[in-house]
Amino acid sequence: MTTLYSLYFSLVHAFVGLWLTQIINRRPRLLGTWIAVFCTNVGLILSTAVYEQTGSKSAGVAAVAMVWVYNGAFFLSCSSIFFTAYANPVAMRSIGWKLYRFYTAILVVTGILIYFVIVETRGYTLQKIGELFDGKRVHLWVKSPVDDKESDGPDDGEIRA
Repeated sequence: MTTLYSLYFSLVHAFVGLWLTQIINRRPRLLGTWIAVFCTNVGLILSTAVYEQTGSKSAGVAAVAMVWVYNGAFFLSCSSIFFTAYANPVAMRSIGWKLYRFYTAILVVTGILIYFVIVETRGYTLQKIGELFDGKRVHLWVKSPVDDKESDGPDDGEIRA
């Protein structure tokens, strides 16, 4: 039954994340959700470490809650990555809660990459997006259906509707 709840939870958050893409720009949404994922991952490390070392029931409940919050934030920005469904059980048996430190390192690197590499593309023309990624003006060569001459489109190099 937990698997069905998890699947439903993941699907709902993935669709909400897809819907949020239309409302919130991608870069701020990614940064916000990755901050949430990082913070809940730190909480997950602490609560599982305390649970494993002391057997505290409240630490175990906190760990379960952190998993759900982590997954919710993760699925809002990234949808599902099914690799973790196969790798996590093996890694948990081998190294236990220390697996979450590995995820924390990945989250730090990903957060840095999101901040410095990802550019906002919402509302830009394809030519402007090309400039953002290539750093130079993109010219389109189109053939005029009227006079069979080649031209580079409007004077500013962008196609307008």
